[in-house]
Amino acid sequence: CYEQKFQNKYRYHLYTHDKGFFSKVTPETCYWAGIITTDGCLSGNRGGHTLTLTAAIKDIDHVERFKAAIQATNPVKFGKARCSLSEKDPLKYHPYCSLAIDGAFECFKHLGKTFNITSNKTLRSTPPALPSLYHRLCFIRGMVDGDGVITSGNQEGLLDISVCGCNREMIAWVKEVVDSMDLPSLTRGTRSSLLQQPTGENCYYYHVRGLKAAILWEILQRLPLPRLSRKWDSPKALSHTTYWKARPEVWPSETFLTQYAAPKDSVSP
Repeated sequence: CYEQKFQNKYRYHLYTHDKGFFSKVTPETCYWAGIITTDGCLSGNRGGHTLTLTAAIKDIDHVERFKAAIQATNPVKFGKARCSLSEKDPLKYHPYCSLAIDGAFECFKHLGKTFNITSNKTLRSTPPALPSLYHRLCFIRGMVDGDGVITSGNQEGLLDISVCGCNREMIAWVKEVVDSMDLPSLTRGTRSSLLQQPTGENCYYYHVRGLKAAILWEILQRLPLPRLSRKWDSPKALSHTTYWKARPEVWPSETFLTQYAAPKDSVSP
């Protein structure tokens, strides 16, 4: 109805954001695009376009960083997600924070053109055609911060980095990028680098383990990008990486690491 359209139009003009933020390929836009492809949502309602980034309440600082990067004046809102069939169990409600940017038509356009991220992205998005390995690593760093897990076992050096998602093509692309780096590994075959779909699940998982995971962790954490401290400043992850660094016979040279982690110039699409 006319009244609803008027309210939507007013709301779009009430708040502002950098409409051209995703129009260029930069390390920062690659990173945030990686976050959006995992934790973001592109939705249309009554002809509008809303870009939403949602995270657990403990990661509110990261949502605020995205808000600052895209220069959005929209407020960060809060809620609780119910993760149980029973509404009577308060322990099953998990608090979250969310930034919803209305009137994001230009962002939709640039995310689709530059990063192949579209609405209904879980099933329709395809790997981005980025100009360099450096930019692809920035994108993957965003995916790790979004739906990735960095864990460590009790055994020294037993580090595990994983990324999951329902889009097999995207997870397979991450594996392809990491494999192209030819990172040193102490295991042969697929044991240090796995793409799996557990029985009964609709998600695909890519794992990197051991020495290979420690080298990848070292390269990704060096990228000059925003960071989730709980993942990249983890004492356990640092301890496992330090274990491998103390073994010069297997740890790669600084020249090898720098070729991947050194900043590259911005590129227009």
